[in-house]
Amino acid sequence: MNISLPAVRAAAMAALFILVPISAHALFEDVDARRSLLDLRKQVNELSSRIDAKLDALQQGVDSKLQPLGARIDSKADTKALLKLSEEIDKLRLEIAALRGQIEVVSNDIVNTQRRQKDFYTDLDQRMRTLDQKQAALDTRQSNAEAKQNSFEARQSTIENKQGSIEFKLANMDQKRADATGSDGLAAPVATDEPMSEQRTYDLALTQFKAQNFRAAAQGFTDFLKRFPDSTNLSQGYFWLGSSYYAMQDCVNAIPAFQTVITRFTNSQRAPDAMLSMAECQSDMKDKTAARQTLSNLIKRFPSSAAAKTGKERLAELK
Repeated sequence: MNISLPAVRAAAMAALFILVPISAHALFEDVDARRSLLDLRKQVNELSSRIDAKLDALQQGVDSKLQPLGARIDSKADTKALLKLSEEIDKLRLEIAALRGQIEVVSNDIVNTQRRQKDFYTDLDQRMRTLDQKQAALDTRQSNAEAKQNSFEARQSTIENKQGSIEFKLANMDQKRADATGSDGLAAPVATDEPMSEQRTYDLALTQFKAQNFRAAAQGFTDFLKRFPDSTNLSQGYFWLGSSYYAMQDCVNAIPAFQTVITRFTNSQRAPDAMLSMAECQSDMKDKTAARQTLSNLIKRFPSSAAAKTGKERLAELK
């Protein structure tokens, strides 16, 4: 239906205005005209009723058409929501595509980094193998050098032992000749032979100590101290005697020798070393109180000596 409600109402009002002037004009002529006016009014009423009926029908038609229109409006709202949702989905797809691109870049970086690390470790492993080979060669050379050094030292020690034995024998021979000359009553060069014999005896014992033949060294220094009680090397002899016993871990005999150096030869250059060695013996014998006392005396009597410096360190360890 293409007729709108305002158009129908306008047509009805126009008809009403047309009929009213006509009826009014007839009213002044005669009674018949009045009747005709009544008839016209009746017709207008009927027309008005028909117009109202048509208007009601039009209203119902409009209402019937408005319902699907509202449904279509709702459908359009849903369509807008769907369009908006579709736009958001498109945005998410773009973001996902961008993230995938970033993931590809990161994956490529990881692959390149792994390849560089592999190359680095391969090169490092090769360098380490080269260094290991060089180190092995150096170790072999060092081992050979140490073996040669040990062999040389062994030979030197053997030579020194033989030399010491020869000197010891010569000293005994000199002593025997001196004794034999004295027993015959002949004038022998005693004053000349004794200093040489003394020095040889001392040197022989010291050579045995340096060769680490500590038992022979102890015997040699004991013989030296008995035979030459007035020697200028007496303090040295007692010190090396104590050192020989200490090297054999015989602190029972080492301490008296060191004590003799400390008490009889207080101004000897060996006195500080004797005190330090005696303290070591006392510490080895678990007599820490005596060891601390000896070290304290060492630091007090010989504060500027190298032995006193070492004694301070040992004293700190014993506390």
